[in-house]
Amino acid sequence: MMDGSYEYLSGSATIPATAPEQWKKGEIHEFYARPNDQEWGEKLCRVLFHESLHFWQFLSSGYIASLVAEDWEHLVHFEKKGEIKPYSEKLKNFRVKQNFAFSSYNLVECIARYWDVHTRNANKIIEKEKIEIDKNKVYAADMGLSTPVYTEHAFDTVMQFGEDCQLYAEPYRWMLKQSKNDSYFTNSVFPAIASFAFLTEKPVEVFCESFSMALKSNKLKKKLNDVGRKSRMQIHAAWYESYHDVLEIVSETVNYMSLPKLKLGIDIIGEQLQSHPIFKEFPTKITNMLGNIKFDSVTVTLPPYSQHILQMAISDLHVVFTFFGEPDFRYYLGRALHPPKIIFQNFTIFANRPVQTKLAKFFNSTTKGDDYGDNYEKHYVELEDRIKNFRNAQAKDAYEISKDHLKK
Repeated sequence: MMDGSYEYLSGSATIPATAPEQWKKGEIHEFYARPNDQEWGEKLCRVLFHESLHFWQFLSSGYIASLVAEDWEHLVHFEKKGEIKPYSEKLKNFRVKQNFAFSSYNLVECIARYWDVHTRNANKIIEKEKIEIDKNKVYAADMGLSTPVYTEHAFDTVMQFGEDCQLYAEPYRWMLKQSKNDSYFTNSVFPAIASFAFLTEKPVEVFCESFSMALKSNKLKKKLNDVGRKSRMQIHAAWYESYHDVLEIVSETVNYMSLPKLKLGIDIIGEQLQSHPIFKEFPTKITNMLGNIKFDSVTVTLPPYSQHILQMAISDLHVVFTFFGEPDFRYYLGRALHPPKIIFQNFTIFANRPVQTKLAKFFNSTTKGDDYGDNYEKHYVELEDRIKNFRNAQAKDAYEISKDHLKK
């Protein structure tokens, strides 16, 4: 959140906390397997997971990736022509509320907060952020789980109040208002509707229209009510049981609005970011992650629930990027796709490049891999200089424009 940062053009996350020494050896994947472990400390869980979510949103969202691609294209244009191009209205309006109660940026932060809360536990956040709430409405009935179960009231409170709530609360408040405070329905469909909406060019408009359509779907409501009565893992089952119904609703919305087909972030990377020295390799890393999921689904004995959702992911990669905070998916994403550069207070770590790059380097010493090594450390030396020069030029250009404006 505000005490950490993620830089979209470079993929670099800054975490104002001390990391365990073993992470230097490439063991950061342990964090994503158990982010709430007391060994890491509270701040690492809160900030590292949050900034990682933003990187995964970039990989998953055609809308966000297209904004990054535009920024990158402007950088390349500046390097070639020495001039600063004006941004499109889409990029300039990312943080602007246009005819809606919230902006695309607010919706991005709401998604991140949603998975923050599910991962860290609403009760812990209430205590940490000193959110006022009736203590009798915090804990649900004992379900025999190691972590106390929080109530819908506790979750709804944390989603609307607390630190930096001005960034993330409005989309959730809007959903509760539209659904007449139906917390179960809102939580069941929110991840999928939001995720699918960000595959479009108009995420907020598609999100609002699709949520309104979902509220009118008796078929969807009946399915969710049946899940709620049968499943001990109520919300988890509701996510997956409603996934294809939500996809159908969003697809209808997209067709009704005459928008282009849905696109993942990795689709945009393949089309528009192939000159980016780091991002261009991530479609390969994603393919490798999916290969790991397929391998584990066959060779590892898994609980029925985990086996079911891994099979869903094999059939539809977007399932992984819809449910970032699901423990099984969080594990694979953290192992294969953590941010390419993470700056901690005591050291910096860099993601490994795809195994295919290492093999190319081994068999052909003339490849770029021979120059840049097995991780992205050397890539960042050049890339960050390029971004710095570009941002300085943008700032100078903006200053010159403002001076001209004052003269008129």
